[in-house]
Amino acid sequence: MKLTPRQRRVAIAIALCGIAGCGVAFARFIAVIRGNLLPWGPEFGPRDLYPLVGSAYSRGFALGFALSFFLALLAISIAAWWEQRRAAPRRAPRPLRADDPA
Repeated sequence: MKLTPRQRRVAIAIALCGIAGCGVAFARFIAVIRGNLLPWGPEFGPRDLYPLVGSAYSRGFALGFALSFFLALLAISIAAWWEQRRAAPRRAPRPLRADDPA
């Protein structure tokens, strides 16, 4: 994959912003689950618990999917950069002169 340096920087910036956003959302998700902060009240019956838990876990699933997307974007961008860097010559070859020994 051939990315220009500008495309690579933009992709890495988008990936890092997305990973940071997913990190914040993951911390909020864990706080809700760990602190048992589901919206629950005395007006809810036992049957109402399952949709609440299901919606909380579906947000966690969507968060995991978004995180994997941004991690893949970061990995592809870094791999493209590494491949371009590896394929580039270290330095230009020295031109041959007529008086150089063969």
